Amino acid sequence: MHSFIMDKTNLIVLFYPEVSDKFYSIPYALLSLERMVRDMNVEVALIDERHQPGWRNYVKENRDRILLAGVSAMTGNQIISGKVFSLYVKECTTAPVVWGGWFVTELPELALNEPFIDMVVRGQGERTFSGLVQHLLHHTISLEDIPGLGFRKNGTQRMNAPEVWMDTYTLPRWNFDLLDMPKYLENEGKTLHYIASQGCPCSCNFCLMSSLKLHKYIHNPAERVIEDIVHIKKQNPGLRHIKFNDDNLLANRSFALELCNSMIEQNLDLHWTTSAHIGLLNKNYSMEDLLLLKKAGCSLIYSGAESGDNEILRRIDKRITPGDITKHVRRLKKAGIGCSCSFMVGFPGNGTKDLKKTLKLIMRLFLINRHFKLSLGYYLPLPDNKFRTEAVALGFQIPQNFGEYERSIHQGFQFPWITPGMRRTVQQFMEVYMPAIDKEYREYFYPEKKVLSNIIFSLYAPVMYLRLALKMYEFSWDAKLILWIMKKLKITSDVRLAKNSVMQGIRAIGY
Repeated sequence: MHSFIMDKTNLIVLFYPEVSDKFYSIPYALLSLERMVRDMNVEVALIDERHQPGWRNYVKENRDRILLAGVSAMTGNQIISGKVFSLYVKECTTAPVVWGGWFVTELPELALNEPFIDMVVRGQGERTFSGLVQHLLHHTISLEDIPGLGFRKNGTQRMNAPEVWMDTYTLPRWNFDLLDMPKYLENEGKTLHYIASQGCPCSCNFCLMSSLKLHKYIHNPAERVIEDIVHIKKQNPGLRHIKFNDDNLLANRSFALELCNSMIEQNLDLHWTTSAHIGLLNKNYSMEDLLLLKKAGCSLIYSGAESGDNEILRRIDKRITPGDITKHVRRLKKAGIGCSCSFMVGFPGNGTKDLKKTLKLIMRLFLINRHFKLSLGYYLPLPDNKFRTEAVALGFQIPQNFGEYERSIHQGFQFPWITPGMRRTVQQFMEVYMPAIDKEYREYFYPEKKVLSNIIFSLYAPVMYLRLALKMYEFSWDAKLILWIMKKLKITSDVRLAKNSVMQGIRAIGY
C-alpha cells in the first residue's frame, strides 16, 4: 500500500527553509504551488522559517489536519533546515513529506534514500503538485501517472517521467496578499525582490540548468509585471527600488523594451536592478536601448563574467571573450548604468593561470569604471559535467548521501587543486585590495569597527590606485602588512566571505 490518503484532512503545509543569511527574497516556490490548489477545497499554510521560527507549534497544533507537508529547498543550508522540519512532521503526523526545488530535481534518488522524505517533485513542479494533491484527496489519479513525481513503492524507488516544461505564466497569478509583505521589503521597506521571468536560453555548461538540459526561457507579460508592482507599491508607498531576481531578465529584447516603455508610461518612479548575459546584451542591445533602460529606472546590471581566461570561457561555453567583458563594462558606464560582474576562480586542472588572468582583468575593469562592483568565488564542481570529472580525478569528493552533503555544507568543500598560495592571493585581493578601491567593500567585509577600518583603507588607497594603473596584484608585501595590522587591531573580516563557503560555489553554478 503506497497511498497516503487520510480521513478528515485538508491542510497543506508548505515550508520554506531558512538559508545561510537572512534576506528578503519572496518564497515564490510556495506561491507557485498555492495557486494550483486554491480551488480544491483545501487550506494552505505558507511557513517561511525566516519569519516564522515558531513553526513547530503550528505543526503540533494542527497535526491531525495535515494532508501533506511540502519543502522547497536548494542545495545549501536549506536542506539542513528542511530536514529538521521534515523529521518533526514525521514525528508528529502520518502525513507524507514531499520535497521540491533544485536539490531534489538534481538528486532525486539521493533524497528518496532518506526516511524523512516520502516523495520528490522534480522540475517546475506546479502540475506535478496539483496531481499529487488530487491523488491524496480523491484518488482519481495514481502516483504512477503523475509526471515529475518520485516516490517509494514496496521499498523500491519509482521515478516517473519528467513533466514537460511549460509556460507557468499562463497559470493563475501569485497571490502576494498571502504574505506579510513589509517583512519582504528590504532596505526599510524601499526594495522589493521580484521575478519577472524564468530560466535562461544560454548553454553555459557549468550551470545546473545546463546540466539538466533546461535551456528554456519564459517571461511574465509586461502588463502583469506592472500590475504586480503597482499593487505592491500601493500597499507599501515607501517602495523605491525593484531587484529583479531573474536568471536572465534581459534575454528577450522585445519583452525588456516593452517592460521599460510601460514603466515610463506608468511613471512608476522606481529604480531597478537586473541580470543579463554579457554576450546577449552586447549583441542585441544598442546604445539607444541601454539609454531606454536607464530612462526606465535601470540603475545596475549584474552579469556572470566568470573568468578572465579566454580558454576557460571557451571550455564553459560562455560564448564571450575577455574583450566582450571589457566592452560590456564600457557600454554600461557610457549609458550611466551601474555594472556588477561575478567571477569564478579555481577551475580544476588550470593551476594559477586562470586566477592570474581573472584578477588582471578585474583590475582593468576597475580602471574603466571605479564604481564597478565585483563578486568573486571558487568554482564548485557539483553539477554533472566535464569539470566535475576532472575535479574527481584530482581528489574532489562528491557527497554520496544526505549526511555527507550536510557535513560539506557545515565544513566547506575541499578543493585539492587549489594551493595555499592561491587562497592567500584571493584573500588579499578581496579583503585588502577591494576595500581599498571601494568604500562599500569595507562595510561588506568589515562590518565591525567600521571607523577604524575606514581610516586604514583610506590611507592605503593611493597604493592601491597605483596597483590598478600598473595592473599589479602579485607583489603582496603591502597586502600582508595591511592584514597584519588588521589582525593586531582585532579587525576581522566576515568569515562567510573570507572562507570557501558552499554558498560561494552555489552562487556561481546557478542554484
